[in-house]
Amino acid sequence: RGLNLFISQAAQPKEPSPQIRITKITQNGIPILSTHAEPVTREITLQWPRNYFDFEIAAFSFSQPDENQYAYKLEKFDPEWNWIGTRRFGGYTNLPGGEYTLRVIGANKDGVWNTEGASLRVRVIPAPWENNLLRVAAVLIVALVIFSIVRARLNAISRYNRQLAAEVEERTRDIEKRRRAAEGT
Repeated sequence: RGLNLFISQAAQPKEPSPQIRITKITQNGIPILSTHAEPVTREITLQWPRNYFDFEIAAFSFSQPDENQYAYKLEKFDPEWNWIGTRRFGGYTNLPGGEYTLRVIGANKDGVWNTEGASLRVRVIPAPWENNLLRVAAVLIVALVIFSIVRARLNAISRYNRQLAAEVEERTRDIEKRRRAAEGT
């Protein structure tokens, strides 16, 4: 004498958070790290002028995988997460020298996020002009050039003053001789 209603979709438990992987790292479409399993390396090194990379990520949630959500962040570079929705790729260009950590997180179709995600260390060797030792050397060279120019100019002025003093002394002696000669006659 009653009605029992059972909605099977509401009774289904939510899937656990999916595992997240960085599946590919490329430069100009050329893979520099590609794996669908746990990566052998957790670090890449880039050097100027190739201080850029693109990446692909995957969430291992196979129930409606087109609805998986993703976000990524390059620590020490991005101030906030880049929320990219269902898109599975991202990239960075013209990175300054330094050490970074690429972190990716993802969620399944139910919106259950894996906030631990996956990470990859990214080391960027700086361009030559970003090297502090080179900057110090350049400043020293510029200072040395300026010092040399100033010193050469001061030496030229000193030579000119000595020459001028010699001319004044010679003309003074000449005038003295003429005065004595005029007095003696």
